[in-house]
Amino acid sequence: MRKAFTLAGTTHATLRKNAVKFGFTLAEVLITLGIIGVVAAMTIPNLIQ
Repeated sequence: MRKAFTLAGTTHATLRKNAVKFGFTLAEVLITLGIIGVVAAMTIPNLIQ
């Protein structure tokens, strides 16, 4: 059986398990856009006058 590659003694499986995920979920982006939309809807009429 082949041994998994190691990086300073850490196996690939361990690196994968402890991997940090970057980015946002779709729900987080939609909630943020919704909040920005509500704030914009409340402030733009005041700016136009």
